Amino acid sequence: MVWIKIVNVTKVYGKVKALDNVSLEIRDGELFTMLGPSGCGKTTLLRIIAGFEVPEEGKVFFADQDVTFVKPYQRNTAMVFQNYALWPHMTVFENVAYGLKIRRKQLGLSDEDIERRVRDALKLVRLEGLEDRYPLQLSGGQQQRVALARALVVEPKVLLLDEPLSNLDAKLRIEMREEIKRIQSSLGITTVYVTHDQEEAMSLADRIAVMNKGKILQVGTPKEIYSKPNNLFVATFIGRSTYLVGIAREISGEKVKVSFDGQSLEGFIAPGHTVREGDKVAAIMKTEDFKVDASESNALEGIVEIQMFIGMFNQVKVRVGNQRITALLDPALELSSGQKIRLAIKPSEVSVFPVTGWEEESFA
Repeated sequence: MVWIKIVNVTKVYGKVKALDNVSLEIRDGELFTMLGPSGCGKTTLLRIIAGFEVPEEGKVFFADQDVTFVKPYQRNTAMVFQNYALWPHMTVFENVAYGLKIRRKQLGLSDEDIERRVRDALKLVRLEGLEDRYPLQLSGGQQQRVALARALVVEPKVLLLDEPLSNLDAKLRIEMREEIKRIQSSLGITTVYVTHDQEEAMSLADRIAVMNKGKILQVGTPKEIYSKPNNLFVATFIGRSTYLVGIAREISGEKVKVSFDGQSLEGFIAPGHTVREGDKVAAIMKTEDFKVDASESNALEGIVEIQMFIGMFNQVKVRVGNQRITALLDPALELSSGQKIRLAIKPSEVSVFPVTGWEEESFA
């Protein structure tokens, strides 16, 4: 297997800086996810790892080998694309065998070798017995398994997956997530997975890099990213979070009171950040941490605007002054549009971040 090291990589398309001095290390054998909104640079970085793009600045290493200018077919990587990219006129067997036949001389493979490796790959993705079918005769999940088998059959050192599940329905996405996790774990292959779906990233990854605007903002395990975000973007992007922007008041150690629209809420300054009285701040809260409780002192008063039943919760949009927050509440609660509501939350569940620098435009 192989570890990957990205060193100060910059990529520009015209006037757009898709990647801005990005550095990253991906460990040997781990399933590493790059997570972020559309246009954040994650697919560009994946394509640079694959060799489909060359950076303006910086280097890419596979173990101790500089592969920055090495051609894609010489890197021993395999990619699974969002649209599967299967040949419609070829059977499942022929699609999976395609890469092996191209490399037959290079790898010294006989027909028997190719057949054995194809059947092993199909068994790995649980498609035995479908060798003679064509892609259009398969479900979306089966087509994605064929694409995965085609990538694995060449025995790559690095497996690259670019939003591979985005075309599947919700149930199939969950099933394929489990399959990818099972296969990657059994093979121990270094895998880089790109997605904009945070649930997908959290359930699959050993570690996650959260990206935005061509930069990597935080790298950590799913638990670290979820419970200890180190900046405002990560705090609001990961998990079911909601926020209110206000002014810091009455600071005592790490505890701070945030005032907004005639109300206030106590919370704690996020680790690694400094807040002074009078600073503009964002109070970040997880939507599931709210309770309807008139007796609690640390609470917000607002007006119910919208509610949606989503099984275990009522998802409620509440207007607090000129701002809006979302809360996941007990589905047994009888609420109506225009109703006044008091939402309580523990100070320990309110993380307060300063709103400064590049983050300010998003929290104006």
